[in-house]
Amino acid sequence: MRKRGSNVERRDFRQSGLNRKGQVALFVIIALIIAAFIIGVFFYKKYVGEEEEKIEIENTEVISEQSQVLGSAVGECLEKLTASGLELIGLQGGYINAPVDLDKGVFRNDEGQDVVFRGNVMDVEENRAGYNEVPYWMTQDSIAIPSKQFMEEELEDYLELNIPICVDNFKSIKEKGMQVNSERIEADVSLSEFVYVKLNWPISAQDLGNNTFNFEKTEYKHPVDFQSIYKVAFTLASNELAHAYLEDHAKQLISLYSYSGGDKTEFNVPPFSLTVANQDCDAVSWTKEEVKESLIAIFYKNYPYLKIDKTNYTKIITGDSVTQGVYDSFILDYLESMPNISVDFRYAFENEMYFDISPSNGNTLTADRNAQAGIPFLPGFCNLEYRYKYSLQIPILIKIKDANSLRYQDGYQFYFPMKAYICGNQNRGCVGAPAYRSNLSLNTLFGEEVESRLYNCSDFDKGINISIKMPDLSNATKVDVTHTCTGFLNECYLGKTGNDGILKTQLPKCSNPKLIIQKLGYATIKDSPKDSYQLEEVKNYTLDVELVKAYNLLRNYYLSNGFTSINPNCTASYGSAQDLLSQTRSAVRKQDDKITLTIEGDKIQTPILIYPVQRNIKLNSGKFNVSTAYSGRVTIQPSEYEHDDDELTVSVNPSRSGDYNGLWFLGKHQFNWSPDKNSMIGDRIKFYAVVEHFSDDSMEVKTLQRKIIQEDGRLSGRITADKNCDGLNEVIDLTLNPSDYIKFIMPEFS
Repeated sequence: MRKRGSNVERRDFRQSGLNRKGQVALFVIIALIIAAFIIGVFFYKKYVGEEEEKIEIENTEVISEQSQVLGSAVGECLEKLTASGLELIGLQGGYINAPVDLDKGVFRNDEGQDVVFRGNVMDVEENRAGYNEVPYWMTQDSIAIPSKQFMEEELEDYLELNIPICVDNFKSIKEKGMQVNSERIEADVSLSEFVYVKLNWPISAQDLGNNTFNFEKTEYKHPVDFQSIYKVAFTLASNELAHAYLEDHAKQLISLYSYSGGDKTEFNVPPFSLTVANQDCDAVSWTKEEVKESLIAIFYKNYPYLKIDKTNYTKIITGDSVTQGVYDSFILDYLESMPNISVDFRYAFENEMYFDISPSNGNTLTADRNAQAGIPFLPGFCNLEYRYKYSLQIPILIKIKDANSLRYQDGYQFYFPMKAYICGNQNRGCVGAPAYRSNLSLNTLFGEEVESRLYNCSDFDKGINISIKMPDLSNATKVDVTHTCTGFLNECYLGKTGNDGILKTQLPKCSNPKLIIQKLGYATIKDSPKDSYQLEEVKNYTLDVELVKAYNLLRNYYLSNGFTSINPNCTASYGSAQDLLSQTRSAVRKQDDKITLTIEGDKIQTPILIYPVQRNIKLNSGKFNVSTAYSGRVTIQPSEYEHDDDELTVSVNPSRSGDYNGLWFLGKHQFNWSPDKNSMIGDRIKFYAVVEHFSDDSMEVKTLQRKIIQEDGRLSGRITADKNCDGLNEVIDLTLNPSDYIKFIMPEFS
């Protein structure tokens, strides 16, 4: 676990417990029982002598079952609390427990989720009013932008505090007479393209028969692309700090709704500056309450029209060039292409908006009159001067949604608020820059060493002409090119290619640079700088996944000499070698079966999905690590064991007796895959998930002891098979290395 450090003073909040909701989507449960199950299963050692071997095997099987129960308890709590902690972070602007000295507001979220306490544990409750206290990232006199490292530490602290509470101190195991001892729990969280959690919690237990077993560590991947979400949030916050776009939008709205002469209409507000001449010196006036109410209505209606270019939003088309120009001016160009991200701005009317305007006569606002008379041949007339200075603190809530994260829940949302601050018509300060920006240090802002990890985008090394071609070798226009430098935090946006497909630019100084080439609908390229690149189209495929039971694969591999040939005497029984390969494969067995497919690689656009809930995948060529995890609803019957001259009935049912009926992890497997463009034909792709059991298998506790899939990718176990078809089964201990069988489970395009 990393050394603690953040932009906000760390606090030990372990004295105030935080809980988590009991409902967790089936999706998340799949992935964590994986790790728990793997850790929980032990292998027996053979003793010399038949009776001693029998006793030792039986004891080990009991230990293995208890280990699985222990590991499953930890794994289920890890996945629940990871999901819960990320929801809290998303609802509370990157915080789980915000320091008391931060400026906060109460904000309503669209999902109707309230932050509550269940017992001593912070949790999220659905179907509520959706109002929560959230710290401002920026106000008129403060900045509190949490770094990604700070958020990682928030989630680490939350997990370390609440996992022991979630497992209830292993009360159910201790009630069986077992002694359980645990050491310090440590979580290590990485908020990257998915949320990766490593949990280290050494636990040792001893049963009444003095059998001991241990649990040490597990890991979990949660399908939220937090790296992209934080990048958007930080970009919006830093651009507000640098360019005050929220204030500019407010002033633009005031100008659009300003009184411009004649009769005052609804929602007309006092103008920044206007001179009106008339003969009767008749001027319009406002009260401060009237202006404030109009501004609230204007901001509430029009802040949502503020949009971020190259994200997912619906552009307003008016058909009128003047009004179209106004709406187009509300679109800000701050990000590279991020079509899966949507950004929504909202005036948070549930919080008080500070408002003042001058000059005024008490509560009344009216024009300065300058009457003219005595000019020959002209009647008398008045100059009416309307000149006003606004001071505003406008609470704005920003919502970022990534549709590609948590697809089974319709995406992941992240909220954070900022106050737009106008003082005397000036952005973010009354005179000059606001006080907090004087001698502002990034190290102070983020609470960690940042400045030395930023490189200078304006300190150029050399010029370069970058030519980018489409797949058909035509010119690729409007391709975004970004420069990165290994070891540094920031990126330098270089620009877009023109109609000739070329970007003429300067490369910043960097010892190990990379260029990121991006165009919507095409695979992202991350490569060292060079003169030319060719884009590859990202293709949509219909997804199929079939199960491959590891035991059947091992057995049929043996019967067919590696799926090459079979004994001539066996044709009637087995058919061909290809038939034996086909017999190892199966569609999902039950409606509730779920397969989690994770694809890791630099360019992949669908990194995690759940089959058969999701049946479409976006793919391009590259080098990937693929992992599959299978779970389903099963029935597991108890098993009888002989133990110390007694018969012991072991059940995995939570009541510790009877059948278990419910969700169970049934196998995990991973492999490396490098598809090239020439092999990616057709519009369908089929993956194969190697599993230990099918969900409709007849299972009892002893069945769970058999583990063929090894963590290093080998398949190893004892099989029974009649290879010669002579009526005599052979019992064989067989091990296959990944190189022996992996080609038979590679994804297939069609």
